[in-house]
Amino acid sequence: MAAEIWVSGPIIEIALRGPDRAAAPIVLEAMIDTGASGICIDRRVALALGLIGSNRKPLQMADGSETVATSYRAFMSVKGLNCEDWVEVCGVPMKLPSSRVLLGRSFLRRYIVTYNGPEELFHYYDAEQRRNNSHFEHDE
Repeated sequence: MAAEIWVSGPIIEIALRGPDRAAAPIVLEAMIDTGASGICIDRRVALALGLIGSNRKPLQMADGSETVATSYRAFMSVKGLNCEDWVEVCGVPMKLPSSRVLLGRSFLRRYIVTYNGPEELFHYYDAEQRRNNSHFEHDE
């Protein structure tokens, strides 16, 4: 059975951890952003996690402005989705401290996400797990 969760609104709780597996993860609110190509966090969060930057790249923000972000690898987990994996995150130099994470298409590509407007509920369904399970069903 594929992993799935229902949440009220576009915000889900995630946990990020750095390379030190013994360190406690930081629990953050993540907002789905279909306009974002990747996962974006405040650069201060990346530093608090002890993440090591790998490269810098230009990003265009939602307001049209441009900034330069640093790429990091972080261990991300999402309860209910059985999501536990190393992901690339972009550390954005925000003007004010923020614990909000934007989950873009690099995260969403694995999930089918639907929105029930009247009930204001988002449903996340692990399409990748479903695809993997269907291979087993055809092999039997």
